[in-house]
Amino acid sequence: MKPPDDMKYMKWFVSSFLCLFCSLAVSGQAIANMEEAVGMLEKTNKTYDSGRVSFLINYTYANEQQPAVLLDSLSGEVIISGRNYFSRMRNTTFLMNKQYSVAVFNDDKLIHVSKPVNRDSIGVTPMQMVSAAIRQAGIKSCSISSKGDTARIRFTFSDATYKYMEIQLDTRNWRIHQLQFVVESEAAPGGGESYNTNTGYALVKASFHHYNNKEIDPAVFDERQFFSRTATSLIPATAYQDYEVFIASPNL
Repeated sequence: MKPPDDMKYMKWFVSSFLCLFCSLAVSGQAIANMEEAVGMLEKTNKTYDSGRVSFLINYTYANEQQPAVLLDSLSGEVIISGRNYFSRMRNTTFLMNKQYSVAVFNDDKLIHVSKPVNRDSIGVTPMQMVSAAIRQAGIKSCSISSKGDTARIRFTFSDATYKYMEIQLDTRNWRIHQLQFVVESEAAPGGGESYNTNTGYALVKASFHHYNNKEIDPAVFDERQFFSRTATSLIPATAYQDYEVFIASPNL
């Protein structure tokens, strides 16, 4: 089945960050500021791994030479509580609790249900997008600048596919506010066919805002908002009665 466009874009965006660090050659040289940068990112990681947090996300895609002219954008929300996770991006909703991973594709009227996966494997937080592999990545240089409670970590790479990546941090609460990188347009969604940047490089940004640590209603993570279980099958909820429920894991 052809995945919805917004889901393809999300997968590409997340995998771009992970591949950026995992695919580059290991550098045998000590890199200035690298230990400090890793320490800052480790502190930030604890923000997303502990307790509860919710935030809004905005992804944008533009020509590197015309950053104000957006070629595509995607907005949504993320809610995390322990190992529970909920997100909604345009026409796709994803939920994970201790029993299920549920993806709801409104365009295809499909509810995809499987066993819960390791949260770290789906890159659900800004830190997971950056990845622990950053320590072994083939990074060419690392610079850090600070102003007040805001720090910017900028990496350049030996792989010409990526020009740079910049991480904007709130060092008071240790949260990521923005990720951005410049990538060859050939590496963009559709192999560069969907978005003609002319110059060959695209600017991709992910902004994270409206962070909240308030109590989260457990109903947010309840799969019954999408389907209910009988002895033999999964039945879509009333609001999704014309959707197909696809069971992706055996012995679910």
